[in-house]
Amino acid sequence: MDFPVTIESQDDFDRLVKSRLDREKTKQDELQQQVDSLTAEKQGLATQNETLTQRAEAAEQAIADRDAADAHSKLVSDIAGEFGVESSALRGSNEEELRDHAEVLKQLLASQPVAPVVPNAGDSPNKPARSEEAQFVAELFGSGE
Repeated sequence: MDFPVTIESQDDFDRLVKSRLDREKTKQDELQQQVDSLTAEKQGLATQNETLTQRAEAAEQAIADRDAADAHSKLVSDIAGEFGVESSALRGSNEEELRDHAEVLKQLLASQPVAPVVPNAGDSPNKPARSEEAQFVAELFGSGE
């Protein structure tokens, strides 16, 4: 195209700027596609971030629950050893309740009557003497001792 250009009609002007307008339109379309793509990616990342945040919070809660359970188990074990009672028998959610319950159990166990001791309780009993009839029957069937 040679300059200066003389434009005599609107059609001449439109023809001259058409290619430039087409290039700008193509650039605009490409930029809009990039914006749409980045917006979709941003939404995906926001969803992924929320999911990971929820998982992290759940994991932190599980760790806190486990740590609390471990601390409670250690407390129960320590108090049970201190009072001389079974840890599985202790009930309570805090140290004061556990100590009160351990004290009650200790008193109950101490106040239990002790069963009398029977001498030779585990020994075999003496064989009673057999009557004459029992001896006769045992000898008759060959099982006499």
